[in-house]
Amino acid sequence: MRQLAAYAGGIISAILLYFLAQYSGGVYAIADIVVSANIAFLFLAVVLFLATLAGFAYRWRVLAEALNITQKFAVFFKLQIIGYWLNTITPFFMAGGEPAKVYLLGKLSGVKKSKTLATIVPPWFFDMGSFLLMDVFVLFYFLFFLEKTMIEAVLIAAIFVGMAFTAFLFYALFNEKRAYAIAHFMIAIFGRFDFLKKRMVAAQRKLASDVGIFSEALEKNMTFKLVVLNAIVTVFLRIFDVLRLYVVLLAFGGDTSILFVFVAFTISRLSVFVPVLPGGIGAVESGIVVGLSLGGVPVALGAAVAIVDRILTFIVLALGGTLCLSSFDLKAKELREH
Repeated sequence: MRQLAAYAGGIISAILLYFLAQYSGGVYAIADIVVSANIAFLFLAVVLFLATLAGFAYRWRVLAEALNITQKFAVFFKLQIIGYWLNTITPFFMAGGEPAKVYLLGKLSGVKKSKTLATIVPPWFFDMGSFLLMDVFVLFYFLFFLEKTMIEAVLIAAIFVGMAFTAFLFYALFNEKRAYAIAHFMIAIFGRFDFLKKRMVAAQRKLASDVGIFSEALEKNMTFKLVVLNAIVTVFLRIFDVLRLYVVLLAFGGDTSILFVFVAFTISRLSVFVPVLPGGIGAVESGIVVGLSLGGVPVALGAAVAIVDRILTFIVLALGGTLCLSSFDLKAKELREH
């Protein structure tokens, strides 16, 4: 089943990339733009991406220290790179990276995974909250400032779905009974697959005790001081995300209002609701092209920006993830088993 999901995601991503290339004027049109890139701007984009990863690691470390889980910043930075890397190569949103981070932090710190999980949830809460606010802004912009076309109508519908899904997850997170019901439902669904059956039975047995530890730890992480700090760091992370995309656009001599770069990034994030795609490949790039085209950026140029941004981040994560795993004397097989 796992291989089937990976194959399905790969096929869908390949199809999306093929149509994106054709819609953009062909592979050669994109390639002609790519070879004209300003290397200095691309280097700056890599620096901004590394700064974003460092921001994620800093935010995570602060939350962990509130639960007396102490590690050097370098450890959190390495684990963040590993998690991000796994999220780009595995189907299902955050199905590879976040569990790996929970397991590795627990192993290195000697604490239960239910406790380290409580250091992962608040960042997720603020990330999803920031994306929800961005969706609201873009939705408002579409409704009141853009001419209504079929593309805008589809995007508006997608944003509504994304907002509803995010709101439901927030409700489940803070409603203990509902969270229990969802957890048991998911365990029952995944327990139907033979390769997950044993794990789901074990998860059901541990659910009651682990939820208690998780809830207590989560409560400690939601103090006013930590909430404010998380909110501030998250704002800067989103700024770095948008600036990176804008810098890649500048690397090819493109120019548009940074508002449309913001719109493009926001649309691309809707790919998380197509969970079977590994890293959202194909859907993210399509979202960037559509968003930039609204600001007058030629489709071929938008495609070059999206593809190069993907390549840059993937190279950083692939090299960094491999080196970080080696530094912990770990293998990918060990992560898959946990």
